[in-house]
Amino acid sequence: MVVKVNVRGEWLTCTYDFERLETRVGAGLLAQTIVCPRLSSVCPDLFACPFNCAGRGVCNYANTVNGTIVPKCECFDSTDTSPGCSDSLIPDGAYLEDGSGLFNNLEENFFDPLIAVFVDHPDLWTSASWAWAAGLMTVFFVLLLCICSSCLPARKSGQKL
Repeated sequence: MVVKVNVRGEWLTCTYDFERLETRVGAGLLAQTIVCPRLSSVCPDLFACPFNCAGRGVCNYANTVNGTIVPKCECFDSTDTSPGCSDSLIPDGAYLEDGSGLFNNLEENFFDPLIAVFVDHPDLWTSASWAWAAGLMTVFFVLLLCICSSCLPARKSGQKL
């Protein structure tokens, strides 16, 4: 949504609240900055229902209070009396019986199980993640053995064990 402002015959467009627009006045000699108004104050009917009822209700634009039209959220949960239906419970997804109708577009590449070793909890690792972890531990122990063996004093030729 935008708001158009007319300044001496020139239409300026405000795309967000308190946007600063540069224009020239006085036969183009003077630079002027215009601060756009809050969009909800210019078009209150479009912002009448807080957060668009948070997706948990519908906005009734025909609601009247003392003869004045005052839009109001009508929440799907009849016990919710908050202005924007924010007290309603969020669905937990239990309404899905199964995932057979959902698409699975995720493709696992070769290194995803390796990344899981460093990111996920071990309870969530797959067999491939455990294989990567075992391989990494083997490489670590081989490197440790190489480093430690290089620190041992060298044997002189002719010495017996």
